Amino acid sequence: MHLRSAEVERHFNFKIWLSISQEFKFINILKKMLEKLRKIGSEMQEIKGEEYCLTEIYNFLRDKIYLIVLDDVWSNDLWNQLQTALPNNTNGSRILITTRFKKIGMEADPLSEPHELQFLNEEHSHQLLLKKALPNNDCPDDLLPLANQFAKKCGGLPLALVVLGGILSTRNPDYIIWDRIMKTMDWHTDGSKCVDVISSSYDDLPIHLKPCFLYFALFPEGHQIKAVSLIQMWIAEGFIQEMPTKTMEDTGENYLDELTQRCLVQVSKKSCTGKTKFCHIHDLLRDLAVQKAKEYEFAMVFSKNKTNLNCSSTAPRRAALHFSDNKPIERICTNLRSLIYFQEEIPNCNRFGMLRVLEILGTDSAHNTKWLKGCTSLRYFGFCSVGRSHITSLNVSRLDQLKNLQTVYLQYCRTVSDLPSSFWDNKMLRHVNFSYLGTSPQGPPSSANLENLQTLKWVRARKEWSAKLPHFPQIKKLAITIPEDVAREPIIDLLSNIKVVGSLYLREEGARQLTFPGSTSAFRNHNCLHSLYLNGTWPKKEVDSKLVPPHLIKLTLDYFQFELDPMPQLKKLPNLRVLMLKQATMQLETDRKHMVFSRGGFGQLQKLRITFVSGLEELEIEEGAMPMIKQIVLVGCDQLQVVPDLQYLTTLRELRVGFMNEFKRRLQGEDQWKVAHIVSVTTSYWE
Repeated sequence: MHLRSAEVERHFNFKIWLSISQEFKFINILKKMLEKLRKIGSEMQEIKGEEYCLTEIYNFLRDKIYLIVLDDVWSNDLWNQLQTALPNNTNGSRILITTRFKKIGMEADPLSEPHELQFLNEEHSHQLLLKKALPNNDCPDDLLPLANQFAKKCGGLPLALVVLGGILSTRNPDYIIWDRIMKTMDWHTDGSKCVDVISSSYDDLPIHLKPCFLYFALFPEGHQIKAVSLIQMWIAEGFIQEMPTKTMEDTGENYLDELTQRCLVQVSKKSCTGKTKFCHIHDLLRDLAVQKAKEYEFAMVFSKNKTNLNCSSTAPRRAALHFSDNKPIERICTNLRSLIYFQEEIPNCNRFGMLRVLEILGTDSAHNTKWLKGCTSLRYFGFCSVGRSHITSLNVSRLDQLKNLQTVYLQYCRTVSDLPSSFWDNKMLRHVNFSYLGTSPQGPPSSANLENLQTLKWVRARKEWSAKLPHFPQIKKLAITIPEDVAREPIIDLLSNIKVVGSLYLREEGARQLTFPGSTSAFRNHNCLHSLYLNGTWPKKEVDSKLVPPHLIKLTLDYFQFELDPMPQLKKLPNLRVLMLKQATMQLETDRKHMVFSRGGFGQLQKLRITFVSGLEELEIEEGAMPMIKQIVLVGCDQLQVVPDLQYLTTLRELRVGFMNEFKRRLQGEDQWKVAHIVSVTTSYWE
């Protein structure tokens, strides 16, 4: 049964899916659970420890019918520790454990026989192999016998079939070529078919992709990796070289696409333009990366269960600490180029004079970047507080001393000190991103010459920008907050002259408000702008659709006041694929506070998200509207109680609903027929 089927949704009040790695840390599992249980938009409180978390989880679940999935459990330690937080209400709640070891399932529930997954039969193996090897072509008749042999060699193991298909997809569908692969691969008969195939997939990589693949060893099992950050790390490491016709970032995207085509990397989420946004790697492929990284002295992973590691003068140039109990890394490795750090305590990096990449994930206390003073070679600096709790403060006043910095990515900090003006003297800067911070730092002065800067996100505009912007001719992603005492229109007019801007985020402080499309009318002839974020007002007067940027693919209206239904104008955007309305208010002067999706409108729209829109009472969907819609998310619109005519949306595959009790009741009751065609329906959704 599908976990998002209508039947499952009707039965369970709450569902949680938790991926458990081999080297899990119990407190982090508890924090993840609390994140998912707490209401969207509520401020995350400081988490005081395991007992606090266990009590909070128990109190939340004790009157709920819940489903909890613990995915990829390696030992019963987690289950034994977690049981006290899971009330046994004898009300139909369920806990589902997936594991590689039958013994774990038997010990968790001695009265039930674990369900074991079966290997694929020959027919399904053959189909899966050809789907990956020849995604756009029929298999030539002369290759069918070889395809059958390949499928049999994989022994019904899906991962082996997928990876082998990835290898074949990079070759011409020619009998001689496929036969050569068959004869040169090391096929064992001892049951290690999957290991043989994935090992061959690494050997088959071209030289420029091997270090890129090995870099995945530095991330924990099951970790979702932000693609742009990964590519920027590759650039900082020197894996990607300058080319005359494309940027290093474009080349990095091509490298990641190649690894994806070979089925060595899986895409978790794509952007509105179809690029990889998040990716991950299968556990067995990560094991291969860790093994090869150690074998070639490329990298070393310090993990919770492995404390006998040591660094010598010939040690790897890269290290990762995953909740490790090892002695301080700075005492045993001094020649590092990359350090990926999943720890609560910050290392003293002053001895790392060769360090190029530093990624810190998991801290939750105040910090001063004085420990970066010795990192004179640093090119990439990423910092994220634990659990998105916004309880971390960070003093970045010393970042100007790092003259080789290319990328700075800080997120989920309550406070970040202002950057010194001298920080912006660094012409090496390519990406500066301050996301989800309590207060945005001030942006560069107008005199700054940032000729390589491509990303500048969430800085405060300076007054002087009204007369002259900083020099950033390559800027592609720009997110700024405009203070109340800074003139808005001159800045936007000047920004519209930068023709390469693809993503623009504008937020205004104080009582003033941006309007759409009025505030962005300067971009009406802009060919590159595909993603736009605004907060402000949708005015009463009719909007001239000619003022809207013509090539918008994604539009986010956040903290908006709608004085008019925006849909009659938005439906005319010919390329719009993603529409998000967040934290908004309906202020229509009519009795019906509704939005109408009319016939023939939103011809390209694939994703619609309406979250916490106060006053919205009705969504009217006409037959023939949104002919390509795939996903709709409705959260926190508690005055929206009637289920719209979703039966007209025949392409809709996913509906997510949260914090709308009456809507949920009708969805599971008298209006269930309207969503019967939807594959995945979630009625306890949170973000």
